[in-house]
Amino acid sequence: MFKAVFDQCPTQIAIIDQEQSLSYAQLNAYVNSAVNHFQNMGIQKNDTISILSENTTSYLITLCALWRMGAVVCLLNVRLPDKIIEAQTKYIQSKYLLKSKNIDYKNYTLHENNPCNTFSINQIATILFTSGSTGIPKAAVHTFANHCFSAKNSNINIPIKRGDRWLLSLPLYHVGGLSIFFRILLGQGTVVIPKNKNDIGSLIVLHKITHISLVPTQLQKLLQENINITSLKMVLLGSGPISENLLNEARKKSWPIYKTYGMTEMSSQIATAHKKFAEAKIFSGNKVKISKKGEVLIKGNTLFKGYLQKNNKIDRSIDSEGWFATGDLGSITKDGFLNISGRKDNMFISGGENIQPEEIEKYLCQIDGIQNAIVIAAADKKFGFRPKAFVQLEKKSKLKTKDIIYHLSTHLPKFKCPDKFFLWPKKMTNKSIKIKRSDFKNLHDIVLLS
Repeated sequence: MFKAVFDQCPTQIAIIDQEQSLSYAQLNAYVNSAVNHFQNMGIQKNDTISILSENTTSYLITLCALWRMGAVVCLLNVRLPDKIIEAQTKYIQSKYLLKSKNIDYKNYTLHENNPCNTFSINQIATILFTSGSTGIPKAAVHTFANHCFSAKNSNINIPIKRGDRWLLSLPLYHVGGLSIFFRILLGQGTVVIPKNKNDIGSLIVLHKITHISLVPTQLQKLLQENINITSLKMVLLGSGPISENLLNEARKKSWPIYKTYGMTEMSSQIATAHKKFAEAKIFSGNKVKISKKGEVLIKGNTLFKGYLQKNNKIDRSIDSEGWFATGDLGSITKDGFLNISGRKDNMFISGGENIQPEEIEKYLCQIDGIQNAIVIAAADKKFGFRPKAFVQLEKKSKLKTKDIIYHLSTHLPKFKCPDKFFLWPKKMTNKSIKIKRSDFKNLHDIVLLS
């Protein structure tokens, strides 16, 4: 599959990193070399192989080589402690764990041609552990078809062509990062790999980046850098709620923001804006409906194969009609736009009233001076639970609790207004690309906003 892409554009630049660039012909040759290396290690078709590495050219070469051999690749989170990595590799019955030092393509003997296994597009390609933001991470299994249809749907909405450059600003173990590589391959563009997360702004300018995927925290930092973004055609922004203040700031600085909603189980995007700053519209290849209880249900050719179980069987996790329950609450407009109101399991009851934290966060993030907000349920003897909020203030902000309460009172009933407001803990800044609500529940040394 990938060899056909490589043969169509041999001189086109496929990968750029901090040291050099590789054409598609060079990439193909190094993939062949890696195949020979892994065959000598004893890796065979259908073997499950784990990779633990930061984003590198060697990582991408390794992925292509293992796929060419018909192996199944599990992409592991480098932030996890060794004990969890060991448990995850054991759970999926991984034959090898490949780390950065094991996959340096410069150590391979170069081969122009190499025999390889043929495989079905419906064959299992990857295992990705979910973020575990609402519970224990699950091993999500995807086929090549899942990833390819996802990339095709994305490229129809936001075209990729030769000469376009997508910055690999998200980790490959995150479906948002892995999907970039599939989109680039199908569109025969170029993927640019930053050496570290602090290089993003400078690399946009240096390499004239045309496409980039960001989470809100990354965009927030880049907006403070005041970089030249004239080369950017599209900024795909997702992986959580996006504050109106952040969008307004991006709009003022002419950033081409395309909002997106997706998840690991759907191989990345489910709905994405079709023009700058528009709401996310459901892709034509995806089917979405809302259950009687308001939950978003999905199915389509990008829906994963299921969750891998301990007995090596796959749990499809779908109902009798093939629908997968996302755990998100939302609504669909008559024009096909998808609005997400929050997570089903984030909702809590306070004095008999339902409270959705994301609703409160939405209005908190509309207040000038607030960059981010997280609302959690705090145990209360009288009401069962009461909302308490953490707010990330802008550097020059002089907001007080009374100012925040006044603003919320114009949008929400009194019972939804948090009893206490705390300053954003320093330890939560830059912790990960995705903010986990659970990380805020047992914090100590928190500072009450005056």
